[in-house]
Amino acid sequence: MLVRHPTLPASELYEHIAPLLNSKDYSVTYSFSGYLEIALGGVHKGEALATLCAQLGIAAHEVVAFGDMPNDLPLLQWAGLGVAVANAHPMVLQAADAVTLSNAEDGVAHMLEQLMAKV
Repeated sequence: MLVRHPTLPASELYEHIAPLLNSKDYSVTYSFSGYLEIALGGVHKGEALATLCAQLGIAAHEVVAFGDMPNDLPLLQWAGLGVAVANAHPMVLQAADAVTLSNAEDGVAHMLEQLMAKV
């Protein structure tokens, strides 16, 4: 479910709504869109990636994931290497294994080039 408030930004709405929902039953997060993202517990980008990788026979340590907003946290935490772009939300910067250049500086491409140079 997507939830939006006419005057509060998603980050502030999150502070009001998240404490009201049991984290075992619901997943609450947000991104730049201005909407809260509310789903059943365990439904998030990290779980989707884990399911896909299991079907493809890819282990978490073989995965590099990129993110910039709180809705990317489970994705970054599941992947073997979680990378934040430099302009990411502070929570994402703190949780990431590595930080690359900003979106405007083609940070994802920059990191991929660095990783490929090591192969």
